[in-house]
Amino acid sequence: PKHLIFRYQYTIEEQKGYLIDAIRRYKKASFTQIFEGLRDRLHAIITFLSLLEMINAQEVKITTGSKMNSFWLEMKK
Repeated sequence: PKHLIFRYQYTIEEQKGYLIDAIRRYKKASFTQIFEGLRDRLHAIITFLSLLEMINAQEVKITTGSKMNSFWLEMKK
């Protein structure tokens, strides 16, 4: 059996840096602001996994907005 190994151009660590920069730039960033500049679905998935890791490590605070499916991200103080 042959196995194909793909090397993706996105990493969790790079996307954590991207998230930190974006959240600090906006002070309180929305999901739309975070995900609008991403190149493709895989880029969004890696970014989302990075975000989950940061929330789990309590580096980022997530709050719900007033509208349905609106979320805000802030750096934990």
